[in-house]
Amino acid sequence: MAITVTITDQTVTRTYDVWATPLISNPDHIGQMVETVDGNVSDYYKARKHKITLSLGYMTAGEYSVLKGFVDRQWENRRYPVITISGAANLPITNMVARMELNSQNVIDNCGTVEGVQVSFRESKQL
Repeated sequence: MAITVTITDQTVTRTYDVWATPLISNPDHIGQMVETVDGNVSDYYKARKHKITLSLGYMTAGEYSVLKGFVDRQWENRRYPVITISGAANLPITNMVARMELNSQNVIDNCGTVEGVQVSFRESKQL
């Protein structure tokens, strides 16, 4: 079964079908540890946010530029893209606002094939 990742912003919606690739979900616990005068510690948790990393492997330079466009527009327009992930067991994500990061472009041949494409999403609120 494929995992479907849909990325949407004000100008573009793109859906990726991902087969047998790592989809890493690390919950990001936001909180603070407080140490008291007597040396004890307490944790105060404020939120638990999703942090998802997706390895897309190989793609053309044109496909990579579409992903880079999402990253660039989030800064130009001051609005994060919206992410939906379906087909991943125990990871139903629907319309999650997320800060998007993309690894650097590693072109490996004269055709413009990009190797080792990895994209990360960090759940947030809209800017």
